[in-house]
Amino acid sequence: GWDAMFQGGRLNDLLGARFDTEHQERGIRYVLLFPGNISGGFVGEFDLVMTVRAEEMRRAGAPIQGGVRLVSALIDSPPSATLSAFQEGRPITVRGGSTFDPDHAKRLHDITQDLIQRARRSAP
Repeated sequence: GWDAMFQGGRLNDLLGARFDTEHQERGIRYVLLFPGNISGGFVGEFDLVMTVRAEEMRRAGAPIQGGVRLVSALIDSPPSATLSAFQEGRPITVRGGSTFDPDHAKRLHDITQDLIQRARRSAP
C-alpha cells in the first residue's frame, strides 16, 4: 500500500545518492523528481479500502500534463549539480540529513548487490 510507495521513493533517493558518490567525477547529472499527486497515478490492484483511497487521490491529483511539464522543464534546463532533487518543481537539498545519507546509500547498494549475486548463483 502507501507505505511501500513511500518507501520506494526513499529507496530511489538513496540510489541517486549512491550513483552520485560512484560517478560524480564523470559529470553525469542525476535528477530526482517527485511531481506531487498526479491523477494518472495509483493504478493497480487494491483491496476495497485502498481502492476508495486511490480513487480519491486520482480525483484530487493534478492533470498528467502538469507532471509532464515538470519533467520537460528539467530536460530543457537541467540542473548543473551532479545530484539534484525536486518536489513539485521546487528544489530540495540533497546534502546533509538522512534522506540522501551516503552511508545509508552504500548499505542499500551493498545489500542489493548481494541479492543480485545470490539470485545469479541460484539461477538455472
